[in-house]
Amino acid sequence: MRIRWAVAVVLCATAAAAAERDDLFGARGRVLVSGAFSLTNVSSSASTSSITTIAISPGLQLFVAPEVALGFELQVAHASGGGTSATVFSFLPSIGYCIELGHHTCLLPQFQLGVQINDFPGLTQTAFEIGGQAPLLFRPAPGFFFGFGPSILADVARSNSAGKLFTFGLQSILGGIF
Repeated sequence: MRIRWAVAVVLCATAAAAAERDDLFGARGRVLVSGAFSLTNVSSSASTSSITTIAISPGLQLFVAPEVALGFELQVAHASGGGTSATVFSFLPSIGYCIELGHHTCLLPQFQLGVQINDFPGLTQTAFEIGGQAPLLFRPAPGFFFGFGPSILADVARSNSAGKLFTFGLQSILGGIF
């Protein structure tokens, strides 16, 4: 009789742990829809002047395994500096890992690899990029999160130019959990 009770208690505890696990932010099947706004300073190896960039970046992340997210981010930016301006479009697929820091807080570092198209007056460039971001996310209410963190992006190869860009900044993020 005691063995049956012990088995029943173990099964109930296992079921409760599994149910609690599904309620986690990074549970398998969760979808994060987000939008980011960033203000960055870009330095170039081809120029001594710096460029100020304002970007809007909608994104989507799907947790394919517990805490492991695959996603992508589209980025539209306007850059100006050194007497010129440019419009930038980027497509950045990513892989990330959710590190729970508390019941309503997590760190979501992401590795990104993608392509960027720059439209300068009279010139269009294509760049292949590598980078990452590590936002600290806060979840004050069910289905909603916001956060901020460092963002870094560097050119691996760039057409029509000997210079490569390196971008570092702080990025804010706002989104929903489904």
